[in-house]
Amino acid sequence: VPGPVALASLAYQTVWVVGITFLLWYVLMKSYPASKLSAFTFVTPLFGVAAGDLVLGEPISVTFAVAVAFVIAGLFLVNRPRREA
Repeated sequence: VPGPVALASLAYQTVWVVGITFLLWYVLMKSYPASKLSAFTFVTPLFGVAAGDLVLGEPISVTFAVAVAFVIAGLFLVNRPRREA
């Protein structure tokens, strides 16, 4: 029999991950091209590490801060306006 933590985890996955984030993704797909939005999937691991800090109290290291900076720089480079040659 699953315990309360397992049931809470299942409810979180069902409501937040499957329900709300997929709905948000498809709403954004109506307004923005998929090529621009797909780059934001690189943010997913950052949210996972941040959630580990918030929920489980796991420490965030300097390495994580550097990774965040690289991801943000990459998103900027991918989504910047292109110059005509």
